[in-house]
Amino acid sequence: LEQRIARDEAISARKQLKRNMEDITHQIKTPLTGVLLLLELLESDPSNSKEYQRRIRKEIGRLYDLSDLLLKLSSLDAGAITLENAPFSAMGIVVDAELSLEPIMAEKKVCVESAGDDFILLGDRVWLLEALLNIMKNAVEASPTGGKVFISLKQNAVFKSIIVKDNGPGLDSEQQKRIFQRFYKVNPQSQGFGIGLTLAQTIVKMHDGEILLRSSSKGT
Repeated sequence: LEQRIARDEAISARKQLKRNMEDITHQIKTPLTGVLLLLELLESDPSNSKEYQRRIRKEIGRLYDLSDLLLKLSSLDAGAITLENAPFSAMGIVVDAELSLEPIMAEKKVCVESAGDDFILLGDRVWLLEALLNIMKNAVEASPTGGKVFISLKQNAVFKSIIVKDNGPGLDSEQQKRIFQRFYKVNPQSQGFGIGLTLAQTIVKMHDGEILLRSSSKGT
């Protein structure tokens, strides 16, 4: 029985690896195809070279972001990361995440509203900031133009929580089941890679925490 279970797990792992490699290849080929096309346009239409250079730089930036996310995720998967365990301010990482997201927020005219009393978290600040940043980024992207993202800090005798709420259209039951799957995207046409929430969940679990999801037509 143990051998059969081990065999089935190995087969499942190989299938998952194959799917992951196919997804990674697709994610890499899309911006590379864009760069090649833009280089051809640059050669045939030099009068618009500045615009083509700007778009090439943007596609290369996407490739850099993808490689950075994949490196972080693979490092966590391989257990190659040693997490620190130090006290830090919960409100502090909320503010830092908000500052990092300013360009995206300005583009969508989305603002962040924070509430609740600050408290101290114990863990690896750099990695937990990475997790929060990815969750808040999803909230900003899900919000309509001119919308708001609400951040609430809460604690009691049992738990401490950072609640991130958008006012987007919400997720249906199937989307809620798959939202943390690697490479899954609610909107296949979105600029994201479908890795951010998987990375966030992995980081939070490594801190003995959990990410809880609630969604309705009023937001997630």
